[in-house]
Amino acid sequence: MSIIYSLIARGTTVLVDYTESSGNFQQITGSILQKIPLHDDTKCTYVSGSYHFHVIVDDGLVYLCMADEDFGKRQPYAFLEEIKRRFVNSSLKQRAISAHAYEFRRDFGQVLASQMSLYSDPGYDDSDQIAKVRKEVNEVKDVMTQNIEKVLERGEKIDVLVGKTEELDHSSQVFHRQAKRLRREMWWKNKKICLILVFVVAIIIAVIVLAILGVEGKL
Repeated sequence: MSIIYSLIARGTTVLVDYTESSGNFQQITGSILQKIPLHDDTKCTYVSGSYHFHVIVDDGLVYLCMADEDFGKRQPYAFLEEIKRRFVNSSLKQRAISAHAYEFRRDFGQVLASQMSLYSDPGYDDSDQIAKVRKEVNEVKDVMTQNIEKVLERGEKIDVLVGKTEELDHSSQVFHRQAKRLRREMWWKNKKICLILVFVVAIIIAVIVLAILGVEGKL
């Protein structure tokens, strides 16, 4: 149970994001950003399978994080409130109006990383922050929850694919080892075929030579 992915965006332009996983959730969040109304400050949660995409819209900026369903809403929203507070109190808030996509990765990426790690700990308890979130969102029970498929107005089911980077690295290493072994086996197989062909050709030549010598001997 953890916060898997987070971002801050201006409309559909992602200014900064962070994750230690890989998957198609960046594509899905891109679709979600197109549907989020920016004219009103709001809080809402989008659901896809066993993953929840929690959103806070404030002053035209979108603060979003993706978390496991079992992680609940309290800590994800506490996390979003904290990164919103840090972002608003930084000089980046003024620059956000005209910033390019992913321009703040260097300036704010590590903030997302550290806070994601902190708030992903089920035992973490920032009493002041949790109390603030509890008051602001009423234990987040009233936060609007919608199914992603309905929001995106699509008929097909959307599957969120998430894989740990280390798992992908391991799979890649296994693949390379298997490919190397296969290449070695194919090399030996080709060598054996070549040796057999050479041996067969040598026998044929020997038979022909012996046949010619036999004919000449009779003459």
